[in-house]
Amino acid sequence: MEILAKVDESDIGEIHEGQDVRFNVQPYPSEKFMGKVRQVRLQSATVENVVNYTAVVTVNNESGRLLPGMTATVDFITGSADSALIVQNSALRFRPSTEQLEALRAKATSAKGGEAQRADSPRGGQVAQASGAQGGAPASADGARSNGGRTSATSTLWYLNTAGELTPLRVTTGLTNGQMTVVTGPNAKEGMQIIIAAASGSAATSGASSPFQSNTTQRSGPPGPGF
Repeated sequence: MEILAKVDESDIGEIHEGQDVRFNVQPYPSEKFMGKVRQVRLQSATVENVVNYTAVVTVNNESGRLLPGMTATVDFITGSADSALIVQNSALRFRPSTEQLEALRAKATSAKGGEAQRADSPRGGQVAQASGAQGGAPASADGARSNGGRTSATSTLWYLNTAGELTPLRVTTGLTNGQMTVVTGPNAKEGMQIIIAAASGSAATSGASSPFQSNTTQRSGPPGPGF
């Protein structure tokens, strides 16, 4: 069987013949089927000022469960990662408050025997000495769209060390599916409690042990949804 998939012009550059495709259909919403791109048609169509191209996807329908006329939602696989370290994108967006950054600088100055250290104003909420993606923005869903899910930039994660102190962790970002991003770095380890958000003022003062929300870094398995 064939699927005639409409692809936005901003994504069509990432679609090519022989590319793997994953899709589901409305009668079986929780089940994933696989196919391959057979052709990208040159004729475009404009609907509500959006230019679309048609990608023809071939599907092996040995089970006979797929029927003509079914509506399919298609994911074109532009990259994959196996056994990679991944974090939630919200962890890449988190930035400490100005007060927390000042406390970090004060501690660093104290650790150097009181030597005066120059500290510029933080840009985008980052420590001045640690430059991340421009404006503090990590690899995002937009980056995945414009570059086929492949991104490479330096960013900063934050975690609490064994003393409960806020600590930066420099990483390089890789593939992203818009929700999770592959990260690499000499100090990045599986199972680290990475901060993804700060609690609201009321929650932070309610006696909770930490004002931060955290999630663990984890390893991706064999290529599945998104990776």
